[in-house]
Amino acid sequence: MGRLERFRELRKNRRRLLLLFFLSFLLFGSGIFVVDYTTNFLLKNERRLNIVAFHSEDTQVEIRIMNKSLRIDTKYLVNDIEYVKKRLKDIFAD
Repeated sequence: MGRLERFRELRKNRRRLLLLFFLSFLLFGSGIFVVDYTTNFLLKNERRLNIVAFHSEDTQVEIRIMNKSLRIDTKYLVNDIEYVKKRLKDIFAD
């Protein structure tokens, strides 16, 4: 086997390996989504995915990833954004 054929086989094998990884992750991801959809339908009678969910209340944003909650208070972010806007107006208004 010559050098050209050996490298051609390596390129083919690399493509096959990348395709295998891509299809494996695609199959794994679709399986996770199917299980989540079915579980939500059976337990909560909701026909939707709930792996990642966002919920907003007054000044808080709740991010739920696989039923683990993370609450972010947006009151401070809004105050900071208003402060930056005010400073930019002062700088560029001159």
